[in-house]
Amino acid sequence: MSSILGAAKVAQGRFSFYVSLQLTSVLAPGVCVVAEVAFFASRTADAKIVKNLGHSTVLVSLIVALAVIAIGYVVGYVCRELGFKVVSLLERLPPFRLRDDSATALAQLVGPVRYGEFLETHPYLAALEEEDRRLGERRWIGGYHRDSLTYERFVYAKAWLKNHAAGFSVDSTESEINILTATLVPIGFGAVDLTVVTAPQAWLIVLAALLAVVLWAVVLSSVLRLRRSERWESLRNLLLDHSMRRAIAEYAPPPESARGGPPA
Repeated sequence: MSSILGAAKVAQGRFSFYVSLQLTSVLAPGVCVVAEVAFFASRTADAKIVKNLGHSTVLVSLIVALAVIAIGYVVGYVCRELGFKVVSLLERLPPFRLRDDSATALAQLVGPVRYGEFLETHPYLAALEEEDRRLGERRWIGGYHRDSLTYERFVYAKAWLKNHAAGFSVDSTESEINILTATLVPIGFGAVDLTVVTAPQAWLIVLAALLAVVLWAVVLSSVLRLRRSERWESLRNLLLDHSMRRAIAEYAPPPESARGGPPA
């Protein structure tokens, strides 16, 4: 019974995470882009449609709202994919290339003996460590990670934490990466909207362009940093989980006197 309840709790957590991720990294930026496009259209085109919507019935307003949500979801999904594509192109450049040396760093941190014990507990990781060569960067997969030995290690660590050690999960980092990546397109449309707030002026266009570039630079640098951090944290947290489980197993039970002694 406890195993069924545990599985149900894990499934509920996964579903909650998926829903929150879709709302924050797909629907919200998509609706934002739709609103930005509508604002731009209202400032540059005939505003009769906007005025007519202001006098529409409740039913029409509801249909429009549902249409905005539906279109926003599709637009948001495309925006997030475009954002990850930009990130993947950046990571092909040598200065931004994603290098994962988490295993080496952890082995140096805890020592070869403790790290060897850790690998004995997780034979799949041990098998990856023993490979003489990488699996090969054959294709792009979810999140535009490269399919390699380091990626396989990252997937294993993240899956273990989600299923067996939710307290060590790196879901928050994954959410942050998705949310930040999905903001790249809305930032661009926001800059375009800034140029039509008033009559087009050269200084306003320059200001909007500079603002967009600065925000893009900040967001992209954060995404690149978090993608490296996510891999490190997943393997480190797996090692922490292993160490804490061993510590709990090796703890001696408290003496009877410390627990109040046997009942009279």
